[in-house]
Amino acid sequence: MKISPINSNSAQPNFNGKYVSIRHGGDLTQLPEWHKNSYAETTLGAYHADQKNRVYFADPMEPISDNIKENADKIIYDNEPSYPDVNKEVSRNYFGAERKNYKNDFEEVRQYYYRREMGGFASVEEAKYQQWQAAECARLYDKGGHYRYVKEAAEDEIKLLENDKAQMLKGLTTAEQELINIKNSSKSVEKHAQNLEKMEKPYKELILSTLSGAQNESVVYSEAKNAENRLTTKINNQNKYETFLGDVKKVYSDITNGNDKDYKLTLDTERAKKEQENLQAAKKKFEAVKAKCTKTIDMLNSKIDNLKSGIKANDVKIAEKKALIEDCKAKLIPLFDELKNFYANQGIKVIKKI
Repeated sequence: MKISPINSNSAQPNFNGKYVSIRHGGDLTQLPEWHKNSYAETTLGAYHADQKNRVYFADPMEPISDNIKENADKIIYDNEPSYPDVNKEVSRNYFGAERKNYKNDFEEVRQYYYRREMGGFASVEEAKYQQWQAAECARLYDKGGHYRYVKEAAEDEIKLLENDKAQMLKGLTTAEQELINIKNSSKSVEKHAQNLEKMEKPYKELILSTLSGAQNESVVYSEAKNAENRLTTKINNQNKYETFLGDVKKVYSDITNGNDKDYKLTLDTERAKKEQENLQAAKKKFEAVKAKCTKTIDMLNSKIDNLKSGIKANDVKIAEKKALIEDCKAKLIPLFDELKNFYANQGIKVIKKI
């Protein structure tokens, strides 16, 4: 039902406004006498020039005389607070992302009318009725408290899950790029190893060839030595051929002493073996790098699989939380309608905020 306007003549006012001493620059909003809808009027400079270092807190609807204004630096009026707009404000708390606790607003209205009752600017019955109306709004609002709490908790969990998912997606992108890079490196290492294998093949063939040549070379050395010995004897016996035979002897001597670099195939064999050993050492290094690449690839594949599984599980949880939110909203509809209808039946007006 709609209530009747409060009749200011139905009771003798009994205002209990009071002066409160303040320090220069003090925060009035921190004083217990300050209320949510309080308003301050500065009287210093308008009604008096000397600073009083005090303010006057008026009761609701209390008329303020010039005498009071002349004895205080500010007048704090206790203005009537407004009910929250059930359609434009409270509904967002039921069905949107609004996190404001509107029970505090209803309690502000109730306490205001209690102060009006104590001040006497209303009949006790009317003031109590206004208090009941505000308390009833708070009670109806509280009926949806559980579902609003569950809804808001699910919304918070979704935010955390979405943050986790964003991190996992970032990690997945990084891991997939690392996998591409390491696979490219592995291919490069494999190619180098194949090239080394190709380079080693000629050395293997050369070693076999020089080993065979070295055997023949030893025969040549042996024959040269024998020829040198025979020529030495001839030189001693045939002086007239000494010069010619001496030149021939030098040729054989060069062969046996290794002065002619076209011989000594044994040395070429050793050099070929040394080069082959170097190539084999390089191949081992590449094989070690390739093994490391293979291990890293396996690790990255496992990491990618785990991240994909985590993202999938995360999506399932988000979907569950969203379903829970929708279920809470469905259960809040009749509870909200109950509060909304109470507004309408009581004729509750929302004071336009300036």
